[in-house]
Amino acid sequence: MTERALRRLNSAKKAAKAAGAIIKNRFGTDFEVEYKGFKDPVTDVDRLCEDTIKSILTSEHPDIAFWGEETGNARPSADTTWIVDPLDGTKNFVHGYPFVAVSIALVERDVPRLGVVYDPVREEMFHAVEGEGAFLNERPITVSENNKMSDALVVTTLSNYPPHQGQLILMACEYCQGVRRGGASALDICQVAAGRLDAVWEWFLKPWDVAAGAIIVQEAQGTVTQPDGSPFDLYQGCLLATNTNLHADFHRMLNSVQ
Repeated sequence: MTERALRRLNSAKKAAKAAGAIIKNRFGTDFEVEYKGFKDPVTDVDRLCEDTIKSILTSEHPDIAFWGEETGNARPSADTTWIVDPLDGTKNFVHGYPFVAVSIALVERDVPRLGVVYDPVREEMFHAVEGEGAFLNERPITVSENNKMSDALVVTTLSNYPPHQGQLILMACEYCQGVRRGGASALDICQVAAGRLDAVWEWFLKPWDVAAGAIIVQEAQGTVTQPDGSPFDLYQGCLLATNTNLHADFHRMLNSVQ
């Protein structure tokens, strides 16, 4: 790893741990809740975490643009940008459900090059740098070797978007060993990288939901594309991430109904 990449990685880890400490300290306590939209809560903890992350990253890397979920209103035009979800799984946090994370990615020309996802509840730090492999708490991780859909544990969103998603959920329940929903997209995706899940597909996502997780799965020898099989695009709002062995099977299933 180059010295520059290592400095960037260390800064991302430092920022993620600082925000994670805030989340863990405030978890299950009183906090302010507002709504950005229907069923879309935001808390004062989200904003404090983003301010903390931004302060660390911009002070240590003033040459890199910053785009956070809570403070960024428009996609930056800079070639190199930090893309940050300061509290992935805000609904979980509001309800005291312990599945939340901090997600930080470094994106160059719209391609994730570095990703850090930190689960402060379990104290699990996932990270990857392009070409250097994927790690969980500094130990190398790879995707599962499972090659049977009937043995697959999968995660997807429980919603009616797109209209055929309900049918896909029923199909997954029939074809797979089990279907889960964590409620924190970055953390869900990292479970594929760690070999705990075999596939994740999601719709209606934002870049900060997927940027870090995508490179972590890829560096763990997984495969990430659009659900229709086209190359992954950070800005398309959807994703299929698998252990590679089952990618063709899930691509076929996702595109068997419209």
